[in-house]
Amino acid sequence: MKKRRIACLLSALLILLLASCSSQDKHNDMKMEMDKSKEVKANDSLNWKVDSFTYTDEKGKPFSLNQLEGKVWLANFIFTNCETVCPPMTAHMAKLQDMLAKEKITADIVSFSVDPKRDTPKQLRAFGKKFDSDFTNWHFLTGYSEKEIENFARDSFKAAVSADPTSDQFTHGTSFYLVNSKGNVLKRYDGVQNVPFDQIVKDTKAAADQAKNDHHTQKEENADEIEPVKVELTISEKDTPTIQAAVSQNGKPVNDADEVLFELWRSGEKKHQKIEIKEAENGIYSMKTHDLKPGKYVVISHVTARGMHTMPKKEFMVK
Repeated sequence: MKKRRIACLLSALLILLLASCSSQDKHNDMKMEMDKSKEVKANDSLNWKVDSFTYTDEKGKPFSLNQLEGKVWLANFIFTNCETVCPPMTAHMAKLQDMLAKEKITADIVSFSVDPKRDTPKQLRAFGKKFDSDFTNWHFLTGYSEKEIENFARDSFKAAVSADPTSDQFTHGTSFYLVNSKGNVLKRYDGVQNVPFDQIVKDTKAAADQAKNDHHTQKEENADEIEPVKVELTISEKDTPTIQAAVSQNGKPVNDADEVLFELWRSGEKKHQKIEIKEAENGIYSMKTHDLKPGKYVVISHVTARGMHTMPKKEFMVK
């Protein structure tokens, strides 16, 4: 039902678009955009870096590039009072959102308003609802000046944005952009006519798969930087000395050490005892000593845990 509503709306809007000669004059933006970027083909690899931003979403909350870190996303430029290309563009993006969800491809969508004076969060939310947008991963942004969005569109997406001096409309790019998990624009596509839906889904999946691979690689690299297991060896020198080894890693107690052995002997004697401790409480492996003769003793705690081995040594006196 949802797709049928979108399809019907799309058909009606496209008829309106094609019937309006003035709209073609106002929104000859695809040609402008191609001129600005030296006629880069839609499926060429671009590798443009998206500038950092913090704007306001359709919920009235701050939304920044940091919230897209590690994510693949699609972007476009629209405004809610648009009389020509924005409705079909948004319908096409809604179709893409459905297609990506059906293929279980994780990707966000960001629609930047080019009319921030009139496009309040409430206006943007109402506009998105007309197309059954899922706001879970589709963000409509505003909260900046016209000059700011002009510069942002030009610098990050090589797209032209400008107010039409003869009307309340705006000239803006009509492309859809694919941005990878590192914040680089990979590709762009026609968002109005001949939208390559299948190709966009395929490219988005490839970018999402690459993001997963990069994440796994990063985890493996971080594994090499894991802090070593730490062992703090203490002896309470009371009537019955208690030997304790506090085992931790990254500040957290380790209760699952592979092996903890206390090696104990009286100074000057060759006979060594080795006692295995199998249980810990809050990372502390302990052993009470009994019937030790007076004198100086040496203890080494042999701890093997998390693929590491450490063996701190300590001396203590028995009176």
